Amino acid sequence: MTCLRVPFLALLALVSAYYSGLWPGEIRRAKRDVNILRGRCVISLCLSALPVIQTYTEVWKFPGSLYQVEYLTVAVECFGWLVHLAYVSVLCRGGACRNLRGPVLVGMVWTGVALLSCFTLHSDYLRLGSAEPLIASNLPIIFSSVRVGLLGIYLVTLIPSEHSLQSYQLLVNSGEQSPSFGVYSRFREDLEPDYLGFPMHGWSKFSRLFFCWVNPLMEKGSVGKLQNQEELYDLPDSLSSTYLYLKLNSALTPKHILVTPSMKVSLLKALHLCFWKEFYGIGFLKLFSDISGFFGPLFLHSLVQFIESKEEPIENGCLYALGLSGVSLIGALCIPHFNFLMTIVGLKIRGALITAVYRKTLSLNSKSLSKFSTGEIVNFMSTDMDRIVNSCASFHAFWSIPFQIVVTLYLLYQQVGVSFLAGVGFSILLIPINKCIASKIGQLSTKMMNFKDQRIMLISEILRGIRAIKLYVWEEVFMKKVSSKYCCHIL
Repeated sequence: MTCLRVPFLALLALVSAYYSGLWPGEIRRAKRDVNILRGRCVISLCLSALPVIQTYTEVWKFPGSLYQVEYLTVAVECFGWLVHLAYVSVLCRGGACRNLRGPVLVGMVWTGVALLSCFTLHSDYLRLGSAEPLIASNLPIIFSSVRVGLLGIYLVTLIPSEHSLQSYQLLVNSGEQSPSFGVYSRFREDLEPDYLGFPMHGWSKFSRLFFCWVNPLMEKGSVGKLQNQEELYDLPDSLSSTYLYLKLNSALTPKHILVTPSMKVSLLKALHLCFWKEFYGIGFLKLFSDISGFFGPLFLHSLVQFIESKEEPIENGCLYALGLSGVSLIGALCIPHFNFLMTIVGLKIRGALITAVYRKTLSLNSKSLSKFSTGEIVNFMSTDMDRIVNSCASFHAFWSIPFQIVVTLYLLYQQVGVSFLAGVGFSILLIPINKCIASKIGQLSTKMMNFKDQRIMLISEILRGIRAIKLYVWEEVFMKKVSSKYCCHIL
């Protein structure tokens, strides 16, 4: 029976992978349909984990009781249900097939797998009287019963059809309001096949975890269809400049406090009030990434000792290998998500501050505005904003780097003893050198900003008097002035 399950499970993975790449159009399903498909995702995940748990339990309690072909079956079964999980996720988003039950071919292969699982349960039942320790423990029939039970629940989710739960599809030619759902469909140009919509909208948590929502954008760019900003993802409301400015303005001027001209308002407190949940929340991703980075070498050291000693039980080696893979996966997921979310927070801060500076510039009178040159205002919205945004990542580095140094020194002490103090002394000697370099960079940056202000102010004056310059043919004179300012900036 085991030999028959392998080709059927491999066929299930192959068919599921094929239909995962199909996209018949933009289909929006009813809420009950989405819940049913999410239930299938959970069942598929359980079916992929079940053989691994069964094998680990049997090897732990009865070492040497399994044959090599059974390990192959476990690997194929786990992989097959994981691929099927990806297929159900695509089906949940409206891909693969319009029908809630999925393509007929997938249903036929699934039926074969379910029948073989029932036959396996029957075979385990007939062997209950065997004297083998593994069979006498009833572990095979317990896991077979759980597998058949999960497949039975999966079968129940196949009973409803798309018509009974009113799934619907947005048609390109439709320009009217949907009477059954009360949703206004987009214009024809927005419903073209290459329309991307909003980023991450309608994608599952699994797809967001692995950034699968970026694939349509990359596919569109690979065929040369990204010619302007209208062909990118739509900007969410949470990133619009109006929303961010109103959020920052409400934090700067609370309604219950009367703001006077002499009253000082803290920009740092306002930014903290607006974005503290997102800003501090992503710090946990940085923490998990740092911790996983330290656990990786520890698990690798334990695995090497296990291979060299050959005295520890095989279960410990499996745990070391599983732990090494787990922490590597956690670190690989935490780092890109930390950078991505930090970029989003930086964009929100930049959008809110630039909009606030721009609106303040438009609302000031000529007397107040004359206190600032055009170059200074441009620097407010460019260089100064870059410094504020870069300080966000520096804040997390401020606590992360000392944490990494302390843990690294402790691990070095465990391995080499007090010899780690040599590295500490060398690091301390580098502190004054870094201080001198940082001070020099700060001085040069200040000079660069002054030259940049002068150059922008000169260019603004040239643009305001461009008619006189063209009339008196002074182009070369002013070009030399601009070039001299640019050379001073470079030097």
